Amino acid sequence: MKNVINQVYWDRMSETYLYGTAFKKNAKNEVTFKNKLMPSGKTLISWSSIANYQVAKEVPSLPLLLNGQEYLLKISAKIKPENSAIFGIHFFDIQGNEIDKVIFTDLEQKFKYPPRAVKYTIEIISGGVEEINFKKIQISPLDLEEEVFNDFYPHPIYLNKNSQKEGLILLDDSKRARIIAPFKIKSYVGANLTIGYLSWQNKQHGLELLKDYINEHKDKELVIFSSSADIDESLANSNTLNCTVVYSKAFVDEGYHNLQETYLSKNYREPDQVRMVKEAINYFKE
Repeated sequence: MKNVINQVYWDRMSETYLYGTAFKKNAKNEVTFKNKLMPSGKTLISWSSIANYQVAKEVPSLPLLLNGQEYLLKISAKIKPENSAIFGIHFFDIQGNEIDKVIFTDLEQKFKYPPRAVKYTIEIISGGVEEINFKKIQISPLDLEEEVFNDFYPHPIYLNKNSQKEGLILLDDSKRARIIAPFKIKSYVGANLTIGYLSWQNKQHGLELLKDYINEHKDKELVIFSSSADIDESLANSNTLNCTVVYSKAFVDEGYHNLQETYLSKNYREPDQVRMVKEAINYFKE
């Protein structure tokens, strides 16, 4: 099973409460929303899994979910005052009738997508909100390990207990999803191999995110493989650290494509990940 963590941003101004609002959004879709006079009960922002493209000229702002599947929703945000935002997930049948809902104030919530649901929405409602610093919403299958949601997530794919060599293949997430593909390496590799996933919003801080990992492997011969120009740039000062960096021009096939705008598709990136793993294996054979 492939673990897919879909990522949702505050990127729809048409669904945002703007009356009296001070609103800022940076290039990484991080939002600051301020409105001290907003009445309680008003909706700040809403997202939907279905959009009328003919009318709105927009694609759905939420990923499709599987009926009967259990999910975890995590919200990355700072709210002032604390617990003053109310979150709602609403589920609708084919006639457009609401068949269930989940209302909560925590930044993390489990839910089950109803068998009869064909659409769902997510909204943030004011319960006295004055300010929200919002990064993203993550939606994933239930029971993934907590670390998988971090800005840097190292995922070991091959263990060689007799080797002092360590290979870290860095992948930057697409904008809309972190996709952790299952790898089964059957042949011998002369090094330990790990895939490191970097979040779309923070990949420019790659070196900072990696410092603890590099320190934990200071007794190993660590080789870091970069898969994009953005990661190359974030590792520009790595010569101060005890590791070797293989930059993307020497490592990534020219056919590699970073599908930044998609949630999930048949052409989603797994072949590129497989090719990168093969290149890392070949590096340690030389």
